[in-house]
This record gives sequence, C-alpha cells and structure tokens, in this order.
Amino acid sequence: MGFLDSLSGQITNAGKDIKKKAADTAETMRLQNEIRANQTKIDKFCEELGKRVYEDIKDNPDEKYAYYVDNIMKLQERIEDDQRSLQGLKSVRVCPECGASVDGDSAFCTCCGTKLN
Repeated sequence: MGFLDSLSGQITNAGKDIKKKAADTAETMRLQNEIRANQTKIDKFCEELGKRVYEDIKDNPDEKYAYYVDNIMKLQERIEDDQRSLQGLKSVRVCPECGASVDGDSAFCTCCGTKLN
C-alpha cells in the first residue's frame, strides 16, 4: 500500500502545481492586459496634451518647440494643397470642420454632419 499512497500523494501534488500554474498564468495575462490598457490611455492623454500645447504655442513657440511647430505647419499646408488638387480633379469639396472629402452634391459632411455651403 505504500506505493499507492506515494503515487496518490504525487498525483495530488501535481494537481496542486497545475492549479497554481494556471492561476499564475491567468494573473500574468490579466496584469499584461491592464498594463496595455493603461499604456493606451497614457498615449491618448499624451496625444491630447500635445494637441493642446500645440494650439497654445503655435503662434509664438519657444525655441525648443519651433522645429516641431514648423513641421506641423508645413504638413498642414501640404494637406490643404492636396485637398485643393483633389477638388480640382473631382467634384469633391472639403469639409471646413473635419477636413473630410465630401461629394460635391452633398449638403452635409458625411463624416461629421457639418452643413456645407
């Protein structure tokens, strides 16, 4: 009977080990998901902060921000030029509110709902 008792004990211990490893794996996954979710929130806050700071400083940026402000303005000019070119190629208008391309016959923007002139 000693052999069967020993085998039973080993099986019980193996079951406990498996249960602990499963619980540890579940906790690891939960923590990793929480970390990713919080990092995503941080990224969104940083993006919003950057947009607000840009709006506040774009007219008179400090020297350390001038490079970034200049590049953002250049890219915005390119976007506006490309939108005008696109309008010339098609009967397309650009929504003044969100910048989306809208069919020339549309009375409202299909993206944000703004009334078009």
